[in-house]
Amino acid sequence: MKKCILYYSKGGNTEYAAKYLAGKIDAAIIKLVEKKNRNGIFGFIKSGFQAINKKSSKLEGNPWKDIKDYDEIYFMTPML
Repeated sequence: MKKCILYYSKGGNTEYAAKYLAGKIDAAIIKLVEKKNRNGIFGFIKSGFQAINKKSSKLEGNPWKDIKDYDEIYFMTPML
């Protein structure tokens, strides 16, 4: 069975955990990267505006194409 970990990391903690888990379960890693920066107060405000208006973010590359060949996909995201 082919496994992969699909993750998004804001501060690096989720990335660390994804790499650790990948080593334990022998999985590939695919990182989700937003095209636009969300740093600072304006990034925070923009994130809230997008959430209220149910707008999604644009991602670099095509991660959905990259995961199609895997049998198991683990999704990791930051927690507040």
